[in-house]
Parts: sequence; structure tokens; C-alpha cells
Amino acid sequence: MTVSTLTVSGLKQLPDKDGNIKLKAIVRFTNYGKGPAILKSYAVIGNSGKELPAEPTYGAPIGVRYIIAPNHWFGSVDPDEIIATKDIIPPIIDGTTHLWVVVRLDYADAFRRPHVTSGAYRIIFGEAGNSVRFLPDGPDSYWEYT
Repeated sequence: MTVSTLTVSGLKQLPDKDGNIKLKAIVRFTNYGKGPAILKSYAVIGNSGKELPAEPTYGAPIGVRYIIAPNHWFGSVDPDEIIATKDIIPPIIDGTTHLWVVVRLDYADAFRRPHVTSGAYRIIFGEAGNSVRFLPDGPDSYWEYT
């Protein structure tokens, strides 16, 4: 299982009355294995700053029961929202700070063996304020493939 699609849009839109910007994110995970992956839970969070903390925090995982066949995906059909304060947007635009999407998947294979996939992906934005690509990034503590 790996992140196959990760897009974030809306970085340059006007803030709402509370000073927040609602970014739209699409995250999809694809099963590149030979057998089904039985998804148990997942966590996806946004994180911004000059660098990631030494240890990841995922928040409460979302429990699911979903089987992902080989070469198929699980994830956003409609964009999810990431709330960003108006203060964090200019440093992201000028490149002095970054936006990451941090993910963790807990799943089992067809033999019920547990697996984890986790990682941190730095979002690279284009001039229009929409992502143009994502890069694996962050300390080793964010990365697990079992």
C-alpha cells in the first residue's frame, strides 16, 4: 500500500470571516501487492512549519472495514478540507515554511497478518496555489512499511 494521489488546492483563495482558508485535499492509497489489503484504520493530517517534529502525531485514527483489491485504491472521492490560518499561508507561498500531509494506514493481508504504512509528504505548490507534486520527506520516525 502506498500513497498514489495527493493533491492540495486553494492556497491563494481569500480567507473566510474567521481568517481561515479551507484547502481542498485528495488522498488516495493504492494496493500494489499481489493480494487484497483489508484496511482496518487510517489517519491523515496536515502539518506546517519549517520542519516536522521529530516524532509524528496522527490524531485519532478512523476505523474502517474496507478491502482493497490489487491495483485498486481507497481514499478521497470528494476533496477533504484542511483548515489553514491566514497567517501560515504567506510563508508557504514564499517557501519559508512547508505544508506536509502525514498518513498512517493499518491493514491486514489475506492471511490476517498486520501491516502498517506511514509517511510524510511535502506538498509542492505551483503559482496558482494548487499542488503540482508531492515529495516523501521528514525524519525516519515518520516512515514505516511492514
